Amino acid sequence: MLQVKGWDLKLGNNNLWKLDLISFDSDISLDNISLSSSEIVGTGEIYLGSNLKAEEIKLNGNYKVIVSNELPIVVIGDAVVPTNWINATIGYLNQIESNYELQVKIENGSEVEFINES
Repeated sequence: MLQVKGWDLKLGNNNLWKLDLISFDSDISLDNISLSSSEIVGTGEIYLGSNLKAEEIKLNGNYKVIVSNELPIVVIGDAVVPTNWINATIGYLNQIESNYELQVKIENGSEVEFINES
C-alpha cells in the first residue's frame, strides 16, 4: 500500500497497474494509464481522463471527481452526480449512448461528488 502526500507520482502507460492508495488532500490525475481493479482512500480531487483504461476503481473518503466528457462511466453507490447523468438500475451513467468502460464503486460513508469536465 502506497501512502503519499505532496508527491508528483507519474506512472507509465506500458504496464497494467493496480493502485491501492491512501492519500489526503491530493490531486490525482488518472489519464493515459491502464489499471486493474484499484482502490483510493483519503481526500482530494481526482481527474478521470479520456485515455484511462480501467475496469473498476473503489473510492473511500471525501473526493471531488472530474470526469472527461469522452470517458463513459457508471457510478455505483451514494454519490452526488450532475443532473444530466442517468440514474439506471446498475448505477449512475454519464453517457447513455455508450457502454461504460469504467465502474466506480463508492464505499459506504464516503462523500464523493462527480463533475463533468468543462
